[in-house]
Amino acid sequence: MKISPPDGWSSPPIRFRSVLLPDPETPQTQVKRPSGKRTSSAFRLFSSAPCTISQPPSRPPSGGAGRRPRPTPAERQDFWSRRAPLVGRAAVLGDLASLGERIAQGPRAGFALIEGDMGLGKTRVIEELTGRLGLAGWTTASALAVRADAAEPCSGLVGLARGGLLDAPGVGAAPVAALAAFAQRIPAWGDRFPAARTADAQPVGSAFREVVGAAADERPVLLVMDDAHCLDDESLLAIQAVLRDLTRGRMLVVLAVVPGPGRPAVDELRAEVGRSLDGVTLALERLTRQDIAGLVTWAFPHYGPDAADRLARRIVIDSAGVPLLVVELLHAIVRGLEPAGAGGAWPVPFRTPDQTLPGTLPDAVVAAIRVGFR
Repeated sequence: MKISPPDGWSSPPIRFRSVLLPDPETPQTQVKRPSGKRTSSAFRLFSSAPCTISQPPSRPPSGGAGRRPRPTPAERQDFWSRRAPLVGRAAVLGDLASLGERIAQGPRAGFALIEGDMGLGKTRVIEELTGRLGLAGWTTASALAVRADAAEPCSGLVGLARGGLLDAPGVGAAPVAALAAFAQRIPAWGDRFPAARTADAQPVGSAFREVVGAAADERPVLLVMDDAHCLDDESLLAIQAVLRDLTRGRMLVVLAVVPGPGRPAVDELRAEVGRSLDGVTLALERLTRQDIAGLVTWAFPHYGPDAADRLARRIVIDSAGVPLLVVELLHAIVRGLEPAGAGGAWPVPFRTPDQTLPGTLPDAVVAAIRVGFR
């Protein structure tokens, strides 16, 4: 193959020779010198070394060590049938987005409290917010609190440090004593700041304020704590102090809680919204019939208007508008109808309220219902 240079170029034409690549089934291939041709010293040096072609490792058996096998088509469909569109939360996301825009415009701290019963989608909302602000250039750190954290001082702060705070530009500008508080507790921080492993560490609460302040000076920071009602008191007080003391950087703190007996620190933060804190308090509501009808259309695009309306009415009855149950019921119906491949829609006419589900709910959802009932 011959390629001529563009007009005005003085270099000679370039000629390419097709090359037969080595057979990947051959474990070792020697590069050969073309017969009858003069070769450079670089080619002779290269051709003297064997070229080893490694065979790809075999897929590990299910449950074994190694790279996780590719998901099967059924597993991919199982994931996407649960990753439903986010409906009924436009107003909540709009309020959070407006708050984020205000925080990003000037040096200030903001606070958002998201309140809702189990299954109403608090986690999905904060995941959506985290993704949007991350695309906008924010540093995001998130953690999930559990009941055991309440007995471990500063466990929530350590969780946020593990949940993305280390990747924040500007963290290295924090004092060594502040970095040491996390480098001596979290291996990743110790690898990033090895000198801090042996330095004198300050208390975790004040160290958290220093680190977050250094990160917020560089770019906006989002701190998200899911199930914050399970947090330890020290972490809640430290978050309250960060919101009070941050004067130069830009930071937004989002706490998701379940309604119930209030935690004093959370109630104090709620009381400051609109006074000393720029923030919002949001309560998640159950999905309306219109929201559920939209999800039915997404899950069953082949259903006609009558069949979709029957299914939406049945889902409203069985789920009481709880998003978790709506999605899981739709998922169970999809999987339950698959083996039958039935052309008929579920539920059948005149049996909308009482026809038995074609599939069953997963154990995790049944357990969550039992926990909520107790």
